[in-house]
Amino acid sequence: MSTFTKVKLALTLIGLILFAYGARTDDATIRAIGIGFVAVAWVMRFFNRARATSAPPGDGDAGTPS
Repeated sequence: MSTFTKVKLALTLIGLILFAYGARTDDATIRAIGIGFVAVAWVMRFFNRARATSAPPGDGDAGTPS
């Protein structure tokens, strides 16, 4: 499991815990923060980790003939 996946899972778990705590204590602010954590994890789902961490083709000397 990659670090990126672990971060997404952690954000989701934190968000769910905060949401449940906010619902239990009837605190709208804590619920909204929990929803925000889950939303960030959901948005991260659409980022391609490989594309974000690799250099564009032709940059550097890895795998390019001289």
